Amino acid sequence: IQLNDEEEVRFQKIIGSFTCDYCCGSSSYVTKIAQCGCSHAAAWKGVARYLVKYYGDKYTDEQITGELTRWKGAWYPKGMVDNYLVYTGQLSVQVVKNQGGAVGILKQFSA
Repeated sequence: IQLNDEEEVRFQKIIGSFTCDYCCGSSSYVTKIAQCGCSHAAAWKGVARYLVKYYGDKYTDEQITGELTRWKGAWYPKGMVDNYLVYTGQLSVQVVKNQGGAVGILKQFSA
């Protein structure tokens, strides 16, 4: 899918902020999908590119990121549920300590 210059800037912004937390990150480093070569990151990039190109006039960057997050939930349901439970105070942050995506949630909730 070919993007024009404006669409490409928007696409780069989205993939530069969305993370590949569970298969390519670690407990001390989260990988942005712009810099990740795994198949999940490739799929997210494809979805983002498609949405920017064909629905960019209807969806905000936040809505596109929300759609990417839905896919993250489909591919990593346990990690996403655990992070949600920590965020809502229903689970200790120590439970997610060894998950790749835990770095962000640990920074938010560890004292």
